[in-house]
Amino acid sequence: MFKICFKSTLLSIAAVLVFSLIGPNASNAMNSGSNIALSTQDFKSTVGLDPIEDKETIDIIQGIETKIIKDNKNFRVVETIENGVVSIGTFDKKRNIITTEIKGDKSSKVEIDLNELEALASELNDTTAEGGFVTLASTLQENTFSNMEYTITYSSPQKWQLRRPQPGSLYKTYYKNVTRTSSNSKNLDNFKKEVDLLNDYEIKFIGAAVGSGIAWLAALVIASLSGGAGVAVGLAAAGVTGAAYNYAIAVERHAKNALHYYWSV
Repeated sequence: MFKICFKSTLLSIAAVLVFSLIGPNASNAMNSGSNIALSTQDFKSTVGLDPIEDKETIDIIQGIETKIIKDNKNFRVVETIENGVVSIGTFDKKRNIITTEIKGDKSSKVEIDLNELEALASELNDTTAEGGFVTLASTLQENTFSNMEYTITYSSPQKWQLRRPQPGSLYKTYYKNVTRTSSNSKNLDNFKKEVDLLNDYEIKFIGAAVGSGIAWLAALVIASLSGGAGVAVGLAAAGVTGAAYNYAIAVERHAKNALHYYWSV
């Protein structure tokens, strides 16, 4: 059990993750998806991905086993197996709630309540509009929806601040301040590269996921980085396929890579 905090709103989840809108209404997008008959092959497409540059992401997608356990007017239940880990995702079509969980691990349970969107959409959009590069006179800053971020101060020597998401929060981060040296320069450069790629694929996801929101994906990514189920099972339960699905898998991949280099510095 953990809590997601957003500004002055504290949403208790078992867990409840609330996400912002990038299209008309994410609830409607999910509802329309609830009537789509899905098959396991819907999650094997490589549309939108480059066979060379995105080879690792393609390998991840091809390695995920997805099974549609139930799909009727009330529920869509899916199971994924990724790197030997079995996860269950459920879309309650009547209550508009998506649940993900690593099978046998109740502490990993996350619920996304789509009905919370209407009241919080404006507040969420105002907050998440700050993503992307910020360049000041002697600094370079990269903000992302998934909260893997950096700020570089071009002093002599360079000062870096690396940030990672706090578990259960869509906007709070932990950070470390480091001075660039010959011994950590490679890991710092790799962290920056992964964060930049993460940001790129978040933007691509926004373009591909018509009617869906980026922050719900960020919530799944943050949960995944914190020991929750991978994003694939939540995407499948929601009926997200095609380029949006692939870009979301790429977002998770680069977030995990960035977290690796965060701990390596």
